[in-house]
Amino acid sequence: MTLEQVKNLRAHYRTVKEDAAREIARLKAEIQESDRIIPELEEKRIAAMKAADNAAYTDARNNIEMHQERATAHTVSIINLEEGPLISAEEFNRMDKELYRLQARITNETAARFMKCIDDMKAIASEYEDEMRICDNFGKYLQEEIYRKRSPYDNNRIETRMNYGFNAFSKIVRVISASGTDCSIAYSDIERRAANVLKAEAAARLGMKDKAKKAAESE
Repeated sequence: MTLEQVKNLRAHYRTVKEDAAREIARLKAEIQESDRIIPELEEKRIAAMKAADNAAYTDARNNIEMHQERATAHTVSIINLEEGPLISAEEFNRMDKELYRLQARITNETAARFMKCIDDMKAIASEYEDEMRICDNFGKYLQEEIYRKRSPYDNNRIETRMNYGFNAFSKIVRVISASGTDCSIAYSDIERRAANVLKAEAAARLGMKDKAKKAAESE
């Protein structure tokens, strides 16, 4: 099952529900018809009984019973359509399993993409720190050893140059991936789900299609 199929299936089952609604409306209309006809037939039955017309009496009685049975059967059908399942248990279980596997696959793939972003963030933060370290080291060398900038408060002391590196990048990465935090369990779950994609890719490279599919759709 794919996400595109899910969208199409929703439209399909919307039609199933609409068909059930139309069937309910039809059944209710026939019940109303029977409710209208039964009193008329009851009058004919009483008239036939008074006239000792056995044939007319039997015909009216049979028609009354037919309409009563139809109304009862329709009422049961309406209850089933309004409150019961609109598809078989086999179809539901099959669709539910396929949807579950799709959701697991999407979760794993998203986890892999998420971890790739984290790795990119770590690489960006590390590269930034290396570049800032070069700049800060040169700045210290230039100020303290070449220019020998004096402190405005003590002319006998060379002013120490502060680091100008912006540590927010590494801080954010550490907060996301740090252990013992509120989100550390969730982060571990993402790492685990991302690992399923790596397992699936490894199995696929070895031509193990079934194992790759199982890994891609596992928790």
